[in-house]
Amino acid sequence: GSSFYVSQWLEYYMEPLVPYFVRVMVFVLMLLGIPATVHNPYTIMLDTSRGPVPVLFEAGCIGIQSFLIFSVIIVVTMIEESASVRTKMLWSFAGVVGTFVVNIIRVSLIAAVIYYFGYENWGEIHAWIGYALFLLWLGFFFILFSKREAVRNKIRMFRQKF
Repeated sequence: GSSFYVSQWLEYYMEPLVPYFVRVMVFVLMLLGIPATVHNPYTIMLDTSRGPVPVLFEAGCIGIQSFLIFSVIIVVTMIEESASVRTKMLWSFAGVVGTFVVNIIRVSLIAAVIYYFGYENWGEIHAWIGYALFLLWLGFFFILFSKREAVRNKIRMFRQKF
């Protein structure tokens, strides 16, 4: 439906960000011990025991779908929520950052599967890992959000100790 068209529209505008995402992913993969280099602005080269393996990226890899879904959910939630505008903005920002981090984890897992097992198995994990991680993130985020007063008090207590 319409989400497809919105996604296509966003991909056009997100495409220039792909080279930056590729660099972030190379950094993350290197931290994880997976030898990776930027081959070109849209490709990471994994240095595997079977030889170099390219991993191609496009705008959809940045996580446009999860950002769209999270945005809709957070807007509806924040309209219904009676919290201050500041609280709503902070939690929305935290949610967007968390969604981005979850996407980095998703792409890292896919790259790890390709690195350790080759292309034969990457399709299966690519098909479901994004949904699984995103749903886990949504659950975690909304549990924290619903307990935000308790979270705020714990942070306050932690700050007082230091």
